[in-house]
Amino acid sequence: MKEDGREAWTAEMLACDLERTIGRIPPGKLSCYLSSLLAACREQGRIDPRVFSRCEEENADALEAIAYIASSHEEMGRRVMSARLFGDSKHFERKTERNVLRILRGLHGDIDGDEMLRIYGICGYPEVFEFTGPVSAIMEDGSLLDFSHMKHGAYINSETIAETVSISAAARHITSIENKSNYIEYARHMGSDEIAIFTGGSFSRARSRFLSLFPYIPWRHWGDIDIGGMRIFLQLRRIRPGARPYMMDAMTLLGNAGRGRALDGRYREELAMLLEDEAYSIFHETILMMLDLGIRLEQEALL
Repeated sequence: MKEDGREAWTAEMLACDLERTIGRIPPGKLSCYLSSLLAACREQGRIDPRVFSRCEEENADALEAIAYIASSHEEMGRRVMSARLFGDSKHFERKTERNVLRILRGLHGDIDGDEMLRIYGICGYPEVFEFTGPVSAIMEDGSLLDFSHMKHGAYINSETIAETVSISAAARHITSIENKSNYIEYARHMGSDEIAIFTGGSFSRARSRFLSLFPYIPWRHWGDIDIGGMRIFLQLRRIRPGARPYMMDAMTLLGNAGRGRALDGRYREELAMLLEDEAYSIFHETILMMLDLGIRLEQEALL
């Protein structure tokens, strides 16, 4: 119900801003999410204070920033983006970032703000990617970067990846690993014909490009046996369709049940809903075991 004339006017203005924003961004999850916010705003005739500011100018700035970063294919720093968009290099950090994150959190969940912005190519500094094994990269100028002799781990940043044409990998398989402690431990003991990659959490555009450049050899991914770990695996599979889970199965969970963390009621409900989602079918057996044992398992518990 509309609270008063001013509230109704503000909600309608917000709805118009949402509609314009949706029209400016590519079709996908973000546009669908914003469309759901638009429908709720018009249906309720009010602003949801959990998602939006009460200030129309702040909402307009936040949606302008979202439209800009969603449509850009370039990685850039916060202040570069702010200067281009608002004519003030500090405006985004001081006045707009918190409202952007508040809106996007409904789509991306409770992840770190820096990580959320990296998904859209906004970062403070070039992103660094860690890997180990017989890897070399061919650059746009034809030069070759050989990392194969860096036995204790190699690094490449997002700006270099932007200039990389392809990556060669003289290995029998690749193992991508969500947690850094597990990545370091795995890399210490892996064979000379393997490659290990530290992935971390959600994938930015630059990280997605980095992972996509590797050749199509067998790929497995090791993550937490929980909802977050499964979501990360599905993100990876959109980039590497042939990837398979590694140590994320029901038997791994059962064999390490004493190290698991108990599920609360809300978490159990979220897990049960995934059994109805075909996208998670590769984990359905694991999810059933999680519900049966009442636990989830973090990677570090296996070290």
